[in-house]
Amino acid sequence: MLVILDHSDHHLIDPPAWLHIPITTGWNGVFLFFVLSGFLVGNLAFKELDETRKIHVPRFWLRRFFRTWPLYFSLVAFGLWRIHRDISPPLINYLTFTQNFFQADFFGQTWSLAVEEQFYFTLPIIVAILGAKRSSWLPYLMGAGIAIAMLFRFFAIPGDPPPQSLHTLFVFDSLIVGIGIAYLYRRKSPILEFLQRWPNVTFFAGLEIVYLPMALSDGALSRVLVRSGLAFGFGLMLIAGLKGGLVVSPILRSRVAYVVALVSYSMYLSHDRVLFVAMWMTDWLHVTGLLRSGVLIGLGLIGCTAVGCVLYFTIEKPFLMIRDRLLAPRPSQPAVAPHWPLPAPALASTSTEA
Repeated sequence: MLVILDHSDHHLIDPPAWLHIPITTGWNGVFLFFVLSGFLVGNLAFKELDETRKIHVPRFWLRRFFRTWPLYFSLVAFGLWRIHRDISPPLINYLTFTQNFFQADFFGQTWSLAVEEQFYFTLPIIVAILGAKRSSWLPYLMGAGIAIAMLFRFFAIPGDPPPQSLHTLFVFDSLIVGIGIAYLYRRKSPILEFLQRWPNVTFFAGLEIVYLPMALSDGALSRVLVRSGLAFGFGLMLIAGLKGGLVVSPILRSRVAYVVALVSYSMYLSHDRVLFVAMWMTDWLHVTGLLRSGVLIGLGLIGCTAVGCVLYFTIEKPFLMIRDRLLAPRPSQPAVAPHWPLPAPALASTSTEA
């Protein structure tokens, strides 16, 4: 929803400052996405490592591909049929999920999906190579990755966004923070238990880390604090959410939040066209000023959710059912204490796969 609000600003005409400022900070939603993704997918990998002492890499890939590929390639095919022109980068990049290394003029939002697919491909290989016996190396690898991302931001050209080819580094530390939380979560780490002792304090501390640095003037230090602060701030909010009992829990448990969460992938892939149609409708209605902004945002959010539901039930869900029939999760093995640097707790009995 943050990303959709941010992209809706592209179609607004002179919105008031009080509306423009909160909407244009919605770009940070992509950092939240990668923190959540690092946690959810990392937790699946660590869970399999805990239970079987290894990870079945092809099966891990296939389950992820069934989750993302059917809808993505369906919309790529629809987009190619609709535009009838050459695209940049070439189609081969969209077929191999390498469009994030180029400045795309087609299906631009999928640069983040390309990063995600690269993450899906590399994570199980790294976990398989390290294995349970060498898993103590993981914190050092994650620390090195975060340091690389922070150095990249510190030495970036002031005032310039990172080029498309560096978008992987742009969100690298968000993925690592999510993986790190999954690592601590599987180990029942005392660090997590301490942060979850007062979940609302942790949640609002994370919120402040996300938004307060945005008031700083641009510079090398502010780039590090803002971008890396997003990873750590959203990470704290995630840790607090795992415990429950937040003041925002009723909102997160609402039916609206459930529907948005269910169809969020479909919304993400299709929202650019929906916002374009919403802009066309506001022009047709001849609304101006603040009313135009409200109508466009309202139509955009409602339309994105509606289209997301259609795509979910017609494409996503059928392929997820096929995936679960062909690649059903393996039954949990008897808990074996893995060779991790922290004491191995009793393993969780159940865990729903993303």
